Amino acid sequence: MEIYHYTDAEALKNIMFNNELWLSHIRFMNDSSELLVGASKAKGWINKYVDKKNEGSSFILEKPDYRNTESDAVLSSRNIMVSSFCKAKDLLSQWVTYGNYALGFDFQMMAKLINEGYFFNIDNTFNAFMSECSYSDESLKEWIMNNPRKIIDKAFREKRQFSEDETHLIDRFAEIAGIQYKHDGFEAEHELRLSIHCHMLSDKVQYRVKDGVLMPYIKVPIPEGCLKSVLVGPQRNQQRAYDGMKRIVRDLKVNKNRSIKGF
Repeated sequence: MEIYHYTDAEALKNIMFNNELWLSHIRFMNDSSELLVGASKAKGWINKYVDKKNEGSSFILEKPDYRNTESDAVLSSRNIMVSSFCKAKDLLSQWVTYGNYALGFDFQMMAKLINEGYFFNIDNTFNAFMSECSYSDESLKEWIMNNPRKIIDKAFREKRQFSEDETHLIDRFAEIAGIQYKHDGFEAEHELRLSIHCHMLSDKVQYRVKDGVLMPYIKVPIPEGCLKSVLVGPQRNQQRAYDGMKRIVRDLKVNKNRSIKGF
């Protein structure tokens, strides 16, 4: 199965020639406010589940002590880097919003890299995660509550308060809920997000100019074989764009022995 990263010509060139993905700080994405909404919803569900466990019990489990994720200022202070992918191979809204090219990546290979700690090995502060976005409260709650529920049940069964590690995990899942959450008006995009949380002082964070604003981002190398295909989207100089891409694919095959579908 391939997933598609829609992008512009400059980013495409870096991905293809340098074998790297660029992940941008979530605060600087178009829909960054959705993280705050999703995280807040997740905290509410978690707290209600704790209240439900406490009903009629002599042991009272205290609610998790979350870090504050309720403001843009706090969101800006965290290094949550995100790259978006789409299940749809040829989607007009993606061409219009993100760029004239779509790069097809091997989803199974990307998932395997995350599970085997590939990104952690690049930088031991990197904590990587990939999942499909949720476009309704029901689907988000169903997924996100699975792990916090286990932690809560265990603490309640053992009649003890949350450990520091457990509190951190619950807070992390609330944050992941925010990263996954999207308005149902975008459901047709079938988006997946690769997120990497890294240390605030990580030397991997760089800055680039986009729309006149300095945007924090990280470059992450990707192994050979991860990029499978390229699509040239609708644009003014369609044939010229196709011819240029055809030359790039040919050069990569000759000089780097890399084969890419679509040309």
